[in-house]
Order: sequence, then structure tokens, then C-alpha cells
Amino acid sequence: MTSTYEAAPYVGEIPPLHFPQRLKLSLDYSGVSQAALARRLGMAPRSVQNWVSGISTPYIPIIRDIARFLAIDEAWLIGNDLPPRLRGRDSNPQPSVLRADRRLAHAA
Repeated sequence: MTSTYEAAPYVGEIPPLHFPQRLKLSLDYSGVSQAALARRLGMAPRSVQNWVSGISTPYIPIIRDIARFLAIDEAWLIGNDLPPRLRGRDSNPQPSVLRADRRLAHAA
């Protein structure tokens, strides 16, 4: 099985993370199981499994509940990678840093 990172078009590019990958990363990082998240949301464990596998996506109110429970930024969870200064709140600035690095690499 090839990794998502091996499929990147050129060396140094990090592929975009979509909701399923972001949810999986958040669950892994927080140490919360899919079953525990399902219990917290009052949903069937299969629903969370479907979200993580990309079969389905929860409605926005559920995404808000997930973000609150996992203590992560809701905007990041749905794929928003705006730098914190533009969004006005703390988040992961890595994507904007990567774009700047990419511009510098192409300028050289």
C-alpha cells in the first residue's frame, strides 16, 4: 500500500488533508477512540467509522461538536488552512509556512 505522502507531485510538497484525515489525526493525537467519540455524540460507532474512512461526512453541527470535544479548531477540521493572523485565532500555521517555503524554492 502506498502512502499518501508518496503520491505527492514533487519532493517537499505535503498533500492536502481532507476531513477524514484530519479527523483521524485529531482522534489519534487526543487519544480518543472512534467508539468514545460516537458515545459522546450519541451516534452509532459505524457513523464515525464512515467519517474516518471518507464514506460520509457529518453535518456542520456535528463537526462543531467533534471540534469542541477534541479541543481542536473547527475551521481546521473542515479544511480551512488560513494563517491565524487572517482568521483572528490560534491554529496550525504550518500550511502558510509551507507555501512561503515553496515560493522561495521556486524563486531560487
